[in-house]
Amino acid sequence: MKQFRKLLTVLFAFILTLSIAGCSAKSGNSLAGKWEYRDEDMGIVTTYDLKEDGTGTCTMDVAGNKAESALTYEAKNSHLTVTFESSEAFDSEGSDFEFTLKDDQTLILKDASGQESEYIRQ
Repeated sequence: MKQFRKLLTVLFAFILTLSIAGCSAKSGNSLAGKWEYRDEDMGIVTTYDLKEDGTGTCTMDVAGNKAESALTYEAKNSHLTVTFESSEAFDSEGSDFEFTLKDDQTLILKDASGQESEYIRQ
């Protein structure tokens, strides 16, 4: 359960970062695309596939157990809100993150507890 919560935290942080970058001065949504987080020690891989229209999917693999959900996201300033559509493995009420787009290839998501997760553009 601890691994699953860590994975969700990483996922939400990622989505937050993507949304904020999408509201930047650049044209288009710079968060759009595939982002991946890996924790080899815990066997966790989280992939977000974010679309420019604020929709996407999240796939989590925890030690070979996979779950996927459609999602919507909204970014304002450096705040990201992610809502998962319908999946038992995801919190359908949504999650909030602070995000930083370190460069065009690295997204840092910070959850409410202060835990940061780094996602790499794929």
